[in-house]
Amino acid sequence: MRIIAPMMILIMMTSTLAGCTGGDPDGGGNDEIDMDILNQLIDENLQDFINNTTITVENHYHNNTTIMNDNTDNSISNINGSSSASSLKMFTVEWDPADHIEYENIGTRIVSLNGNLQQSNNNPNLLLMYIYNGFTVEFEDITCNEIYTFSAGYFDENYWRDYLEDNYGYDDYSYQLSHTIDDDFRDIRNNASVYEQCGYFSSNSADYNNVEVYSIDLYIGEAFELVSTGSVSDIKLECDDGYSSSMANNSGIYLGGQANCTITAIANIQIDPGNWETIYVHNYDGNNSNSSLDSNLWPDWYHGSYWSYYDTTETEYYTSTPNDFAVYFNIVSVELYS
Repeated sequence: MRIIAPMMILIMMTSTLAGCTGGDPDGGGNDEIDMDILNQLIDENLQDFINNTTITVENHYHNNTTIMNDNTDNSISNINGSSSASSLKMFTVEWDPADHIEYENIGTRIVSLNGNLQQSNNNPNLLLMYIYNGFTVEFEDITCNEIYTFSAGYFDENYWRDYLEDNYGYDDYSYQLSHTIDDDFRDIRNNASVYEQCGYFSSNSADYNNVEVYSIDLYIGEAFELVSTGSVSDIKLECDDGYSSSMANNSGIYLGGQANCTITAIANIQIDPGNWETIYVHNYDGNNSNSSLDSNLWPDWYHGSYWSYYDTTETEYYTSTPNDFAVYFNIVSVELYS
């Protein structure tokens, strides 16, 4: 912008020169300037001087506006050694252990045995086969409930003798064969494979089921730091480079950083199996009836007074991981060192 600064300069010059006026012209250095002549020169030339002079003033100021230039790759949390560039992260987990348990009615499982008899007949479910009174008597598709009941002392050779005579006719051999059938069923029950398939006397043991309740993906240069989490049995690390490790619920532990990895939290469910129960079945004219037992749990030809069955309603489970909990963690930027 244009101002009248030249006039001020001239006035100052005039004041300075004023002390030098009035001297002797021949005095050498003390010559005085006629003030009238000086004032006339100023009056005649001041306007032209002002018209051809420009003075520019630059005003540098700050108006409290902050300009942020963010060139950060948001896929990686960048944190230096002095201060953290990321905030604490968290999420919540909700899960139902019952959704990860399969209740199987072991009592209705058909027993299969591998042996010479089954292989020769190409029927793994064929457990026993006898020749009686001109008939081939086969016992196949026998369930765990049936084997348990037949061999638990509720059936004896008298039952099998009646069974043979009612279905295949009377023969003196029925007395000998019925005893054989009774012993063979007991041997089957004691077979290690049957124990494994039917879970006899396993009420004091427990199965375990591991469930993934949450997972977190990490990229190269990112490390996972656990702050707190709900009680889980294990926290596993699996990486693309083949590296793996795990930790429990320890806070302040770092995982990952050298490759793309996945953090997985595991909840452990302990499953207590059901129990075998023996009930008393009333028989009226061959019709089985009992208010506490579904008649579908025993075969149509059954006409005994006792029946043993596997009760899955008593199956229970336990886990130390709560159904809902919060997870707090940090993703820390790391530099690979070699």
